[in-house]
Amino acid sequence: MATNAPPAANTIQARPDPVPRIDPLVVQGVQAELDKIERALSLIDDSKVEKHEALEIVRDARAELQKTRPNKLKLRSLLGGLVQGVQTLDGVRSAGDFLGRLVPMV
Repeated sequence: MATNAPPAANTIQARPDPVPRIDPLVVQGVQAELDKIERALSLIDDSKVEKHEALEIVRDARAELQKTRPNKLKLRSLLGGLVQGVQTLDGVRSAGDFLGRLVPMV
């Protein structure tokens, strides 16, 4: 019996996933941190442009997380920018503390 025969035509070959998925626990952690930031932003005066910009980044990050294959580079950029951006907003600074530790795991 030949051991190096090609696979039968009707069999499916499993291919390695070229884009590794994000660990579901990391996704949950990121979502929880985004929730904290969003709650903190809701307490800021609506006249602050930075509030609306940060909320847009939160929405974009959530949308990226929902994808079957999120763009990790885009997600890291969004989250990293959000972590830096909230540092300038009173009342929100500590809301994203843990998010900064999650970004490299994305």
